[in-house]
Amino acid sequence: MTHRLQFAAFRSPADSGWAEAMAIYREAFPPRERRSEEDTVAALADPAFRAESIRVDRQVAGILFYWLFGASYYVEYLAVSPALRGRNIGAEALAEFCRGRRVILEIEPPEEPLAVRRKHFYERAGFVANPHAYIHPSYGCP
Repeated sequence: MTHRLQFAAFRSPADSGWAEAMAIYREAFPPRERRSEEDTVAALADPAFRAESIRVDRQVAGILFYWLFGASYYVEYLAVSPALRGRNIGAEALAEFCRGRRVILEIEPPEEPLAVRRKHFYERAGFVANPHAYIHPSYGCP
């Protein structure tokens, strides 16, 4: 199923859809895997950071937060609203975002069921795991 997807950039928390995006962010990632809202707002001032909503028919359906480093795009967070999961929105948004770009992403170690599901989602999208040892940093408390 193809959706009418659009990406809408956030420049500040006053932008339309910010509250919905933050609710999706908080629901999708546990505190140890996400920044505080204050730190996310502060990141908006960094020219390399991009926070975008994924919209379907102009409604906020998900989030895509990433960093632009030269010609590489580092995806930090991708999530779809719980009410809209299972409709292929995340896969479509990721495919659209990746078109013509060098994309790198990071997920938490696949030690818990949700992390394993995320890893399989990204593998289905064509990403491959980095075989090197890595310690995933924590943004918050466990």
